[in-house]
Amino acid sequence: MVGKIAGTAVVCVALWGCQHGASVESGGAGQPQTEGRILVLRGPGVSFYENRVIGPTINMTRNADGTWNGWIRNRAMNLSVTPGQVSSPTLTMNIQDLPQGVEISGLWISGHEGGEQIAMRVTPKELSVRGPFVHPPIYLDADGEGRYGTGAYGGAVELKGAAALPHPPQPQFALALLGAF
Repeated sequence: MVGKIAGTAVVCVALWGCQHGASVESGGAGQPQTEGRILVLRGPGVSFYENRVIGPTINMTRNADGTWNGWIRNRAMNLSVTPGQVSSPTLTMNIQDLPQGVEISGLWISGHEGGEQIAMRVTPKELSVRGPFVHPPIYLDADGEGRYGTGAYGGAVELKGAAALPHPPQPQFALALLGAF
């Protein structure tokens, strides 16, 4: 009996390892290379690829027609995407490229309480985030390429890969930023 339980546990662990063991950064067979990543010292990290944004608070996939489906903060989403805008009945984000960076503004509609403003800005000099899940708003000075936060907040946020570009791929970066904060 103990042998059967141990054998079953080994098979379960092996199957789980096949699905989850290889890092998405490894680029192993069947695994996409990480296109970009947002790491938050005291929060969730989010990775994005050409057709996927994934992290503990977000799981979105691009469909063949250009829409994105999945969930953000435990809310099912079906997003329409046009150049410079992501929209659904509960989420609107306008994305504007700056000379060196990006600015994202919008609205998250959350049930009967109405909407909450989204305002995010990332440049080589600063990162600021005001959103429905960020209390109080965050403002961090840059501390090197793709790193934000100085002093006691040193290294609080790190952008890697395409996320660190002055004009990261959209809507992936905007969705990842929303998921990270």
